[in-house]
Parts: sequence; C-alpha cells; structure tokens
Amino acid sequence: KVGYISNDPLQPRLFTPDVETFEKNGTVYAYLATNNIAMPLVLIINLNAAINTGGTILIDPNGNFTSVYVGKILQTTESPQSHTLTIAGGYLYVAPLTQYLSVWNLNNTPASPPLVGNVSIATANNQNRANVLVHEMFAKSLSSTTAKLYVAGINAGMQVLDVTLNASSVTVNNRVEQLYDFDRASPNTIQSTDVNFDYSVTHSAWPTDDGQYIFTTDELSVWPPNYPNLYSP
Repeated sequence: KVGYISNDPLQPRLFTPDVETFEKNGTVYAYLATNNIAMPLVLIINLNAAINTGGTILIDPNGNFTSVYVGKILQTTESPQSHTLTIAGGYLYVAPLTQYLSVWNLNNTPASPPLVGNVSIATANNQNRANVLVHEMFAKSLSSTTAKLYVAGINAGMQVLDVTLNASSVTVNNRVEQLYDFDRASPNTIQSTDVNFDYSVTHSAWPTDDGQYIFTTDELSVWPPNYPNLYSP
C-alpha cells in the first residue's frame, strides 16, 4: 500500500484516478495519475520494491526518490495535470484535461521517460466550442513507431488518430472525427444545430480487438433547461 506524506490538511490523501503498469527487464513500474496541478504530472513506483517492502509505504511526491518511489514526470504547459493514462507499445499517453494529450517514451528509461510530443484535438470542426478537453483515450500499438489512438473528448466528441512516434515529435497521419447529437437523431452530423442535445461529450471510448467497432460512453455535462428530470417519479 502506497500513500503520500502530506503537509496540506486539505489534501490528506494521494488521489490517483488512474494507474498503469509497464515491465522492463523484470521490473514492473506503476505510473500514477495525480490529477493535481500542485503535484508532479505522474508518479513512478517500483512495484517489485513495494511488494518486497510490504506494509504501508509513504512517499513524498516533491521529495527525494527511494527504492519504491523511483521517478516522476513533471508538468508541461500542455499537460498541467494528469487525469487518465494508457500505455501501449512502450509509450505512456497522458490525458491532462486540456486540448492536448502528451506522449512519453518508456522503452529505454522507464523511471525517467522523455517527452515524445503532444497531440491536439482542437480542429476546425470544434474550434468554436469552449473547453475542448482530452478526457480519456485508448491506445493501440501498430508497430514500434506507429499507433492508433481512440480519444474521448469533452466538447470534441470522439477522434480516432493514426500517429507516427518520432524521437521528439508525434505526427498525426490521419484523423477521423465523430461529433453527434446525444439523441442520435443526426449521428453523423458535424456541428449540429440541435442545441438541446449536441454537447459532443464522449466520456470514454475503446475498440474491439479487430478494430471494427468502437464502444463509447457519453455524458451531458450541462443539462438542457427543458430536459426531463430523471430523478422525478
């Protein structure tokens, strides 16, 4: 059990909305999303050492590294916090609740991964929408340098991106956008005029193994004033 040493009475616990693992040369690393702009973007834990130590292990996110707390990823302008994570092909993808997702290379130095680059989901189709954010994503590795990303966006619907991963950049080779009405009256309409339902908030998305279908969960972040009260009898 890993906790953290807090000097903030308002933040007594380590809040980790997502955790992903990666194995390198027999060592399993855990990457913890912090969802907190006052903390490092991602905390990196050596799970082998944590299991061997046992009990409750307290770490200081802004302090020195230990045998258990072995690394961290600092915030960037594009990624000031981490909400959800996914790992594929030795790359860590971070959803920071901004218009960007950031990509970090775990393959060579998993305790101190370098930034590969950022990808924006802001496009001509959603440029007039406020607060376009990456909420969650699913990454599928296609080769050592290519991947397909299924990005769930707030006010950006769902985007499927084919990307090439270079040493210090990410190139988007193809982008498919799906903005739709929540009542599904116009499921293929871009920039629908249905003001009551067109919020285009995709909460999460993931594909079938063969890539032929995508499952999504959607949410209304703002209820229309004339929407029925779901809690009424």
